[in-house]
Amino acid sequence: MKRLLLVIYSLVLVTIVQVLPVVAQQDYTIICNETDTTIVFDGKWTTDEEWEDGTPLSMRFNPTAQEAGLINNGTVHCLIKHNGENLFALIDAVSSTDPSANLTAGGWDFYGVCIDYNNEKSEYPMKDDLIISITWWLQNGSYWIMNGFGSVTEPGWDTANARKDPIFLKHSISSSPFSEKPHVVCELAIPLEDMSDEIGFAVVAINFPKKTINMWPDNFVDALPKTWGTVIINKTTKIIEAPISNQTTTPAQNQTSPPPTEELITTLSPTEEIDENGLMTIQESLPAQTIFILITGVILVIAIIFIARNFLKRKK
Repeated sequence: MKRLLLVIYSLVLVTIVQVLPVVAQQDYTIICNETDTTIVFDGKWTTDEEWEDGTPLSMRFNPTAQEAGLINNGTVHCLIKHNGENLFALIDAVSSTDPSANLTAGGWDFYGVCIDYNNEKSEYPMKDDLIISITWWLQNGSYWIMNGFGSVTEPGWDTANARKDPIFLKHSISSSPFSEKPHVVCELAIPLEDMSDEIGFAVVAINFPKKTINMWPDNFVDALPKTWGTVIINKTTKIIEAPISNQTTTPAQNQTSPPPTEELITTLSPTEEIDENGLMTIQESLPAQTIFILITGVILVIAIIFIARNFLKRKK
């Protein structure tokens, strides 16, 4: 009987060991396709079709952010694509509907984009890694670019040498196919010139007045590039010219906002259930495949225990 129990416990342990890594690991690798749509770089959806061919990044909530007072999951969409010359990113912050309310100290919106040009997945930001820090303050948007120190003894961002080139940002308070209600929309153009075909990429959106945070990947830490996702720049299609045309939008360089944030807040993930205020409720979720494997493992464990109990009863 002892031998039988040992076999049962071994089977249970093997099942748990096989199931848990699947639950813990998620693949954050996406393909960024080349666009054949003319991009009007004006900080908004110029037409409903302009970003239809963008690759979506699933922006989710991390419950650990509650320790920093960020208790809600906002509604934020991020799309990326390229035209052979620039990587374009769109941040569509549906739940940021009232930037004019950001008047109190610490009451601004923050958007951060991290790029690892060579996808080195290092333990700290290298000198060729950068973070684009975007803030909304008194209805004005502005941004800074900071490179990593490239030092294990100083694993962070060089805020003292923050700059704007060569990234381009435009923004607006406008509607989009995601919501008719005006909200914050940002467009970024990032030159592909120095990028490898695979880059590290991460994005975060924080709305301090509504206490919301959304991120991709879910386990992203800004000063830890190995936690960033991987974007494959698909250049196999024919390059079609998609010129950037400037329209009436005030350049971000001429606007004022608070100093760049030195640290971002880190993450995890939920379902997208939107309440009447445009906020998502905090509900943990796992990918369907992971849930299926987890349920299968539990059923297998129960079945093993049931068979063992019946066997022991017959023995008696």
